[in-house]
Amino acid sequence: GSEMCIRDRSGLKHSTTGDTLVDSRDTERVKLQEIKIPPPVFVSALEYESQKDKPALFQAFKTLMAEDPSINVSENPETGQILVRGLGELHLEIFRDRLEREYNLRVKLGKMKVAYRESILEEKEHSIRFQQVINGKPYIACLDLKIKPLTYEELEEELSGTINRLLHLNQGEKGTEHKDTKAAAHTPGAEPKKPTTGQTIAREHFIQNHPFVLEMDITEDDRFKLFYREFKKREELKRTGKKPEAEEEEQTPKEEEDPTMEKLKTKVSHYKHLKNPVEEIEVEEYEDEHGQDTLLDLASAPFELLQAIERAIALALGRGSLLGYPMFRVKVTICGGKYSLARSKPMIFEMAANKLMKELIDSASPILLEPMMEVEVITPTDNVKDIVQDIVSNRRGRIDELNSYSTKFGGVSEVPRSIITSTVPLSETLGYSTFLRSISKGEASYTMVFKDYEPVSQSKQKEILANPYDY
Repeated sequence: GSEMCIRDRSGLKHSTTGDTLVDSRDTERVKLQEIKIPPPVFVSALEYESQKDKPALFQAFKTLMAEDPSINVSENPETGQILVRGLGELHLEIFRDRLEREYNLRVKLGKMKVAYRESILEEKEHSIRFQQVINGKPYIACLDLKIKPLTYEELEEELSGTINRLLHLNQGEKGTEHKDTKAAAHTPGAEPKKPTTGQTIAREHFIQNHPFVLEMDITEDDRFKLFYREFKKREELKRTGKKPEAEEEEQTPKEEEDPTMEKLKTKVSHYKHLKNPVEEIEVEEYEDEHGQDTLLDLASAPFELLQAIERAIALALGRGSLLGYPMFRVKVTICGGKYSLARSKPMIFEMAANKLMKELIDSASPILLEPMMEVEVITPTDNVKDIVQDIVSNRRGRIDELNSYSTKFGGVSEVPRSIITSTVPLSETLGYSTFLRSISKGEASYTMVFKDYEPVSQSKQKEILANPYDY
């Protein structure tokens, strides 16, 4: 192979694990497969010695996570506890050792736990009329939310527009969205391009990192979506100090384009101040001990208020109602609501959304999901019966495939062997290598990769909820 020397003294400040360096003239020709990064499935609490170490600790986290994207570190905003997630016990111990060895930070890891997820079984819609007096001033927020579970295919469909724009999977103009073959029908003979292996991996990674969908369905005014998207881009710019990732606007075929909207699209990014373009509609007049007031339809609410609702919903979905694990494969729709010009502030809508989300999740039959692993065992055929029985009876697993083959040594003897492919809960794989060695006299081996999250059985869920600190 050839070698490359980087002479730029500034270094590769923005390059991370998985990036590939190519000649700038080859960016269109070179198509390289991305690394498939499995999700972290083990979690452990991390403790540090002194508060003064915290800034250096989080700087080390940032560097190490850039080098190893399969490590995830988060801080519980309520308790301040730091949680580290990784692929296994050894993985997390290496992470701890690097903090001590390379950054001179003394830290301890708590008990390793399986990183469960939470979801729901039913679709529910609830409303809330939230009134609160704070420092002697009355506030009000009326909100209507809907939550529903999603399958992997439904989640993929919900995210497909964004994924396709980001990956540029479509023919024609950059950013044109294909949904199945509908958009292709507008161009005779045009078909969506088949995704490459790298694009497929990137697609799966995107879905894996976007476990829920948040939809705002409060108005049919096309200007609202346009203005609100631009508002959120500007807020992201203020928050991070850098431009958010480029995202192409969804386009419709030219013969169906609204000329007015097309002109507005080019103008909106140049507007100095953005406000909700939807006209205010009075929907209720009421009177209480604090006086008279008028409530307006939520569709015309200030963008700051709507963003506060979204922020509260995302925060609630990050912590489920059973054991506080993140919600997985759900969709929340903001269906409507009412607000007051005098008594409604972002803070009061955050409080209302948080309370309503807890009620919604509790009423929608919440369930625990556990990480499932695809386990492939290669073993002498004589041991197949015992291994299969152990997987099914003792480890809550299921057999997906069973194949046999023979191995020749020096052309003299044949050793019949079998390959057992199964799906097993991660929590049941601890100590599995020891079991295999003992049952096969050291002749069996296995490999294990993450497959998906699946619902825990009712009996197991009751057991986990009864003893949460053991799981």
